[in-house]
Amino acid sequence: MYKEEVLLDEPLTRKQVSYFVDSFARGIDFNKLADMQTDYEHPYFIEDFKTEEIDAHMFDVHFNDQEHYQKIVSYLQDTVVLNEHFGHNSADATIIGYDKGIGIKKLLTILKIERDNSYAFGDGFNDVCMFKVVGHPIAMGNGVDVAKEASEYITSDIYDGGIYKALLHYGIIE
Repeated sequence: MYKEEVLLDEPLTRKQVSYFVDSFARGIDFNKLADMQTDYEHPYFIEDFKTEEIDAHMFDVHFNDQEHYQKIVSYLQDTVVLNEHFGHNSADATIIGYDKGIGIKKLLTILKIERDNSYAFGDGFNDVCMFKVVGHPIAMGNGVDVAKEASEYITSDIYDGGIYKALLHYGIIE
């Protein structure tokens, strides 16, 4: 929202939702899919749904433990970026090519902001694509190594004033 106008609200298209569901359900051989479903029993786990009924911007994947998570990562690594929510046994899943980087590019164009004047803060795997399109990618001290490696600057931990310290570093605030 900018000046009471929604600038970007693009849910996944039916084709993108189908792509995600297909890559997850149909792109995995039946034995692997059954194994994953057996590994994870959750009260909100839905097995019977119609893709045309799904309106989403992204998906969350839930898992029992790190071993289960690593199985999911290996099954989906060519189609989806998973950003683990550490300590919560879940990860947000973004289809490769439909990510924060695309959204930031659109916002920079709409707001007429030059790349050199753009900054992004991130701490996860899903922030790397965003880091590629801004002039100043800033990783949080508590971030994953991949985000830190893709950043121009690594600030303090989020809980240690990291954003404030980075804004000071860049001279945006005094």
